[in-house]
Amino acid sequence: MGNGPLENTGLTYYYERGAGVHGETACETRIYGEKGGLRLQFPTWDSNEIEFFYGQDEPHKERITVDMSAHPADDNIPLVEHFLDCLEGKAEAMMPLERAGKHLEILFGILESERKPGQ
Repeated sequence: MGNGPLENTGLTYYYERGAGVHGETACETRIYGEKGGLRLQFPTWDSNEIEFFYGQDEPHKERITVDMSAHPADDNIPLVEHFLDCLEGKAEAMMPLERAGKHLEILFGILESERKPGQ
């Protein structure tokens, strides 16, 4: 599947999701690089704003609002419908198996790079 170990590019990926009786944390994705980053929430029921952070000459932030009017109110419904259609042979999977495997390889590479010796 892969082409060897992932090299260190200065990229940091952070994902947070949590829930419990005391509160709920939104699905938030943060991607940081050496020159900037972005923060977004991908489900349609969360915020439709993307924040870009730049740190070249003078640090600043830019906020972009995404038009979600053409999207369903709940992301899960079309995904579940597509999954069921795939099981019934009515549709092909949206993501080829090779690409899904590459995504897993990247995620496991990030996980391995975060592990400290002795853990």
